[in-house]
Amino acid sequence: MNTEAKEILKAAKTAETEALKAAMPPKWFGFAISVAVGIIVCANGAGNAELSSLGIIAIALIIAVQYNKSKAMPKMAPANKYGYFPLIGFIAFILVITALTRYTTSVMELSWTPYASGLFVACITFYLSVSERKEYQDRINEADHNE
Repeated sequence: MNTEAKEILKAAKTAETEALKAAMPPKWFGFAISVAVGIIVCANGAGNAELSSLGIIAIALIIAVQYNKSKAMPKMAPANKYGYFPLIGFIAFILVITALTRYTTSVMELSWTPYASGLFVACITFYLSVSERKEYQDRINEADHNE
């Protein structure tokens, strides 16, 4: 390969690395979304629709703030059709946790379960955000290593 082609390839890899760095959501974003999702689960489990609505509004505001900072919209849908299975599974998981929480709160009169389920779902959501950041970082490291 001639030097001009090598320089073009290097520039393309550098551009890819920079694009990945720009697209990677910051740590605060994953944490904030996790807290908002936990609040929604806690509020729904406790039967508090008003607080649940505030959690949904919080998610919209968090996304808006991130968009204004990065000018990149967070990925809202999976990249391919196979990515919908985990998304649907996660939504189903949240619905099951919420239903169990409503049951334990109203029938069994366990007032602590909305807090526990909200914290549990927030932790899982945060773990997923950390996992996604790690995937971005691995791709960035791979692109840097291949230069």
